[in-house]
Amino acid sequence: MADRESPEVTGAYDWSGRTVLDVDGEKLGKIEAVYLDKATDEPAWALVHTGLFGRQLTFVPLARAAPAGENVGTQVTAERVKAAPKVDPGEELSPEREADLYRHYGTGEATEGTEPEGEADGQG
Repeated sequence: MADRESPEVTGAYDWSGRTVLDVDGEKLGKIEAVYLDKATDEPAWALVHTGLFGRQLTFVPLARAAPAGENVGTQVTAERVKAAPKVDPGEELSPEREADLYRHYGTGEATEGTEPEGEADGQG
């Protein structure tokens, strides 16, 4: 289980509403929600408003993401995010969808799934 007192994990819980940057520091969009890995209780995905005027929702992996000033820096390219499967508002991150995202981003393998932050501890 993740150590909730660690600065890296605690910081991710405060990332909602922040701007996400790609690996080159370019703006990808704003975080709507952070999804935790059910197996590790660590942040796994950010649901990000992308596209023109932020009208699209896209999952962006948080593997090796870190604070970048007031923003969140990721290790993915803008091109990879633009090509990612889009999400319908209110859509759950099913194990099948998560597996598709892992394949798209090439970031690893799906675990037991993810859930929005807060739901793992009953606050959702």
